[in-house]
Amino acid sequence: VGAELYGHSGLEADIEIQELALDLLAAIGAAPATLDIGHPAVFRALLRRCKLEGGAAEAIYRALDSKDRPALKELTAALGRDGGAFVALARLSGGPEALAEARATLPADPAIVAALDELAALLKYFSAQGIQPTIDLVEFGGFNYESGIIFAVYLEGAIDVVVRGGRNLQAVTGTVAQVQPDVSVQLDLGPQFEVRGRGLQARLTGQLNLRSTV
Repeated sequence: VGAELYGHSGLEADIEIQELALDLLAAIGAAPATLDIGHPAVFRALLRRCKLEGGAAEAIYRALDSKDRPALKELTAALGRDGGAFVALARLSGGPEALAEARATLPADPAIVAALDELAALLKYFSAQGIQPTIDLVEFGGFNYESGIIFAVYLEGAIDVVVRGGRNLQAVTGTVAQVQPDVSVQLDLGPQFEVRGRGLQARLTGQLNLRSTV
């Protein structure tokens, strides 16, 4: 089960897709859910600062994905202070305190600051709704796909992620490749849920309305 929202670059689109996923889980009676939010721009900014690409970047990605701190220290030993920032990413998860530590620990790179500001805005929004997301700076989504905020949803007692989604700034619509914002979500509910229905395509018409349409 999936949905995509095209054509809006603001955080409103990210919020709507994430709320849609949580609403769908609640509607089918799923167990209490935990929302994890990340931002690959932080990792990519560090790669750019260290001039890393190809196999070296992939190795650090895999070490971060598994939170293998000894491997991270070995892979980044020659990178100086920015190398230490990769190691710090492995522990930067949680609520407002994780964001505060990220601001104090990571380089004041404009791309990193902008990403942390977006995460702070999402955290503030959901907290006001009574939802306490977890910020996880090693929640990357797809290594070569998502370019903005990404998220995952875990159910209480479940081992695997049931929802993944995120923002990709370059989308293909119809038969013509167009550069435009795209936020998507994919639910993998597994055998414990049976979901049937027809595909749904919702187009933006002035206001964000995908959630109400679904």
